[in-house]
Amino acid sequence: MPFLRRCQARRFIPLRGEIMVNLMTENEVSKRLNVSVASLRRWRLLRRGPAFLKVGSLVRYQLTDLEAWLASLPKGGSRATTSATSS
Repeated sequence: MPFLRRCQARRFIPLRGEIMVNLMTENEVSKRLNVSVASLRRWRLLRRGPAFLKVGSLVRYQLTDLEAWLASLPKGGSRATTSATSS
């Protein structure tokens, strides 16, 4: 396979455009989000998780899609505003 080279993570990456370098695996995303791979797979099935790409039978995530999905989640922990004046 002359158009492939081996990267440090022992995956084959196409030299033509090196597209696969910027994609994250299920394991990488699950570690980053601190959730199980099974949770990621369930989210994909329910269409609730981050956007993903299918490369043949492989599932890959783009960092920009992951960051956008995280930014779209509801924020919690906001302070309740209390009125300082009393009638």
